[in-house]
Amino acid sequence: MSALSSDILELQFGPTEIDVLHHNDETRIIQTRALSTGQTLEISLVEFDSAGAREFEAAHQDVLSGKSIGKTFRDHGIEFTRNQQAAEMRLIPLEFARQFGNTQFATVVAVTIFVGPNNLPYAEILETYSPEVIWPDAEDQLSEEQIIRLELLTKFIESI
Repeated sequence: MSALSSDILELQFGPTEIDVLHHNDETRIIQTRALSTGQTLEISLVEFDSAGAREFEAAHQDVLSGKSIGKTFRDHGIEFTRNQQAAEMRLIPLEFARQFGNTQFATVVAVTIFVGPNNLPYAEILETYSPEVIWPDAEDQLSEEQIIRLELLTKFIESI
């Protein structure tokens, strides 16, 4: 199984919790916060793929109720792969800086989650990490499509 982003965060900041800022059947926007300080560590845009969601409906319902994707599949004993497609340091838009309390470079990570023994696609995720987070591998640049998704996420953050 793949290392979870929540594992990386919890090694650095202790226990975390997820706040769901928006969700429907196709998308979810979350923020992950450190329990000890309330500091926002991550804001992510998740776009679900119906194939994996249908096949693993019970786990998917847990995710929709606000649980971490990786932890949920691990708790259900379902294999999953976290395929990191890109991770790069970017100067974050002011909307994110307001959430993170920091205007420095942040790490943006594009991930695809595959689930089950047949590696069904489950989600495309664009994760934006606070400049305080040390990401282990941030050397691959985002694609044009991933940058557009970051702009969409920024517009949402701007609206809250």
